Amino acid sequence: KLSSLSWNKHISNHLISADYNGVVSLWDADVGEIVREYEEHTNKIWSVDYAKASNIFASGSNDTKVIIWDSLQEASVQTIPSEDSPEQNRAQVCCVKFSPESNSQKIVFGCADSSVHCYDLRYPRAPLFSLREHDNAVSYVSFINNRQLVTASTDSTLKLWQIEDNSQELVRTFTGHKNQTNFVGLSVHDQFISCGSEDNKVFNYYTGISKPCFSYSFGGNEPGSDEDMEASAAPHKPFVSAVSWHPTENLLFAANSQGSVRMVKMV
Repeated sequence: KLSSLSWNKHISNHLISADYNGVVSLWDADVGEIVREYEEHTNKIWSVDYAKASNIFASGSNDTKVIIWDSLQEASVQTIPSEDSPEQNRAQVCCVKFSPESNSQKIVFGCADSSVHCYDLRYPRAPLFSLREHDNAVSYVSFINNRQLVTASTDSTLKLWQIEDNSQELVRTFTGHKNQTNFVGLSVHDQFISCGSEDNKVFNYYTGISKPCFSYSFGGNEPGSDEDMEASAAPHKPFVSAVSWHPTENLLFAANSQGSVRMVKMV
């Protein structure tokens, strides 16, 4: 099973994928072939991410490691935290994300113990900062810009953080969606934050308001409807599992656990 994908922002035909067997694969998308496989993780990989304008990418795994790779090399180049670090991470890593700065050395990752850590790759022995305001596993992290970070958790909240060089401030907590068990997706677009929900809906938040500005239902949650009867008969209740904003237009793509994909236009 594949768990995560990330495009190289520097070489447009390079795509990395990660799977439940702990393998990262580098693909040439033009020909649909695997260029290289990386097998240093010892457990399921949840997340991969390419740095901006670089061949460097990261992977985060249930083996508690964040491994840094260069797609031009066959082996890893770094492990976060470094092996000699006094602050070893002991929690499963659920998500990884590089800062959007063009030459950034900063990476953020979220863990199953509800913590978030930010490291500078040049100083991997200790985090620049850690965030511990969630009540459950942190499933996603995403940057709105260089100074604003969004974290998502299976405590059914999103949190917006203001990130400065010497301080980190919790700006707002967003509630309204349902998320206690599954990975439901997270995507940002300008000042809008979108996520899935375990009631088979997509929720959209604006950074200045704690409650959703709109939601879209895949169906299956209106009592007595045909979709509701079908969902009730299914062995597992459907939920929205992935969301992604179009990079330049007000179009949001979402998929749910039953294999349905929708495109939502915000007007």
